Amino acid sequence: MKILALDTAMNGCAVAVWDAGGDEAVSAVEPMLCGHAERLVPLAQNILTEAHLDFSDIDLIATTVGPGAFTGLRIGLSAARAMGLALDVPVVGVTTLDVLAASYLARHQDPHNLLVLIETKRSDFYGQLFSPAGDILSEPFALPAEQISALYLVDSIVLIGDASQRFLSLLLQEQKAGVVVRTGFEVPDPAHLARLAYRQYASGGYLTPPKPLYLREADISQSRKTQRKIAE
Repeated sequence: MKILALDTAMNGCAVAVWDAGGDEAVSAVEPMLCGHAERLVPLAQNILTEAHLDFSDIDLIATTVGPGAFTGLRIGLSAARAMGLALDVPVVGVTTLDVLAASYLARHQDPHNLLVLIETKRSDFYGQLFSPAGDILSEPFALPAEQISALYLVDSIVLIGDASQRFLSLLLQEQKAGVVVRTGFEVPDPAHLARLAYRQYASGGYLTPPKPLYLREADISQSRKTQRKIAE
């Protein structure tokens, strides 16, 4: 089974193609703050060409469902759903938190719990706690640093994600003693996204179509022109 994985939920545009019968994936991750919509499909075509495949060879589409940037998240989901309909193949969604955790745990063996923290572009953080074996120890959350510290910094812990450094800077000196920050895991790895999606598909534990994981409302404000009309 050949899986095409797409991610635009955070500060990057990422694509991978992986054959479930093998170990190696062909993938690319391009850091970017905007322009995901224009870049995603051409990048997918490039990856398929590099793998000597075409869209018609794909059996499953994988995509991240959040949490992440509101606009970027919807770009990836919309593209995945459209491809799934066009190719008549299933689409499986995986959280960004799960993908980041899997990427880290595939490369490191730590005796401590893993806390994945993602930027919200506000004062709080998206996150989730995992065991050293990858078991889920908390539901995904959107919390301020004070609550995260009280709930999860009760023992030594490893931090990853694009918000880990900001979180560390907000801690008191004594709170930092048991905290280890690992860099290099700021954007989901599409190869691990493909593997996780395949496991969900094989187990039957997935939603069709995948739905976005929103941990709070999007930042939406009225324009001054609209406000004036309402006032009138």
